[in-house]
Amino acid sequence: NILEGSVQRIGDRVRVNVQLIAAASDSHLWAETYDRTLDDVFAVQSEVAQKIADSLQARLTHDEHVTLSTRPTTNPAAYDAYLRGLALDARGFELATARKAAMEYAEAVRLDPAFALAWAKLAEGASYLYFNGVDPETWTADYVKHAADTAFRLQPELVEAQLAQGYYRYRVLRDFSGAAQAFAAVLQKSPNNHKALQYLGLAERRQGKWELALGHLEQAAERDPRNPGLMTLIGGETLANMRRYEEDRAWLDRALAIAP
Repeated sequence: NILEGSVQRIGDRVRVNVQLIAAASDSHLWAETYDRTLDDVFAVQSEVAQKIADSLQARLTHDEHVTLSTRPTTNPAAYDAYLRGLALDARGFELATARKAAMEYAEAVRLDPAFALAWAKLAEGASYLYFNGVDPETWTADYVKHAADTAFRLQPELVEAQLAQGYYRYRVLRDFSGAAQAFAAVLQKSPNNHKALQYLGLAERRQGKWELALGHLEQAAERDPRNPGLMTLIGGETLANMRRYEEDRAWLDRALAIAP
C-alpha cells in the first residue's frame, strides 16, 4: 500500500489531502481532505494514522496508541522550527547545512524546552558537528550530552531519544560497543528504523565486523532508498575498504543518479 498526499498552508490555515492506494491494483482504499488550523495539526496526524490503520485492518499496540495521541509540542512556532530542521536534514551530509539544521532544532527547544523530539534531533545534529570538528566552541561534548539526556529524561520511550543516546556513545564517547547495543535495542522496538540500522552498521564497522556492518547498511538503504549519503557510505567507504570494487561502483552510480 502507498500513502500519498499534499499539504497546503496559508497563514495559520492548513489543508491536508491524503489517500491510501493499493499498489497492485492502483485502487483507492481511502481518501480524505482536512481543513484545520495549525493548532489542530497534531490531531489531524493522529486521525490520519488511525484511519490508515483501520483501512489496513492493522492492530495498534498500546505504545503505538500512546504515540499517536501524544502531541510533541503545544508551541506551533517550535514545531515550525523543528520542521525547518527536518527539511534541511533531508538535503544530505553537507556540514554547512547540518549546522543550519542544528540551529533550527536549538531554536525549537528554546521556544519549548519540553519538546523531547526536538532535543533528540538536536543531539543528533550536534553530535555530527562535534564529530566533524565544526565550530567546536559551540558544539561541545557537554552540549551533545545535555541534548541527548534531556530528550531521554523528557520522554524515555521515544525512539528518537533512544537513538540520541546511541549517537552520543558513537560520536562523543567513541564507545562503539555501547553504541551498537543502543542501536540494536532501538531495532527491537522499531525493526524498520533506517537510522538505527545505519548507525548499527557504522558501529560494527568500527569494530571490524565488516560483513555484519555491510548487511545492516544495506538494510538501511532498502528502507531509505533515496539517501545518496548512505549509498556513499556503502559504496565509497565500506565496499571500497572490503575491495569489492564492482559492487562499490554500483552503489556510487546509484548515489550519482539521485544527487549528481
